[in-house]
Amino acid sequence: MNILILDDHPLILNAISNEIQQIQINSNIQLCENVEQAVDSLKHKKIDFVICDLQIVSGKSLIVPKLCFDLGVPYMVYSSHANKVLFKSLSELGLRIYVSKSSSSAELKSGLIALFNGEKYLCSSLNSAIHSDNDFKSNLPLHASKTQLKILELLEMGFTQTEVAMKLNISFRTVVNHLAILRNNNNCMSTQELVLRYKFWN
Repeated sequence: MNILILDDHPLILNAISNEIQQIQINSNIQLCENVEQAVDSLKHKKIDFVICDLQIVSGKSLIVPKLCFDLGVPYMVYSSHANKVLFKSLSELGLRIYVSKSSSSAELKSGLIALFNGEKYLCSSLNSAIHSDNDFKSNLPLHASKTQLKILELLEMGFTQTEVAMKLNISFRTVVNHLAILRNNNNCMSTQELVLRYKFWN
């Protein structure tokens, strides 16, 4: 049995790998620290199961689930994100198993067993999110212009608002105004919230 694990944290890769070894003793486990490695393996090797994080690199959050869906490879999401909007997107990509990184080790084990047995399993925190009356607006993709997305891209890269203005050849005030419009249009409380949403969806 060939199992691929995708996560950019070595400790998490090892923890999942150790848990799998207790369930599937003779499995062949491939550890991937980035989306490109995972995609290459999925396209060129026989992979039976995938366990993947979602926010590896900005703009690549759903690439591996989509490829698994297209190739018919059963996959489990193991991520910090658990919300209605994301669940809907993943459901359209055949998601059957989701475990939050805040879940207990027992839930991780239950998710892995469900994956290997072709069953469905959603952790308790995702179930709570799905059945909540909350809007989860903070997890929606941003409504933004190309210029606004470029501003967020540069902020996410670590540039200050002043440096962003210089790089885009616009005034500092224009950057501030764009961010204010973005916060208002997307119901965000801070620029940091904008950047986090940008990082996940774009």
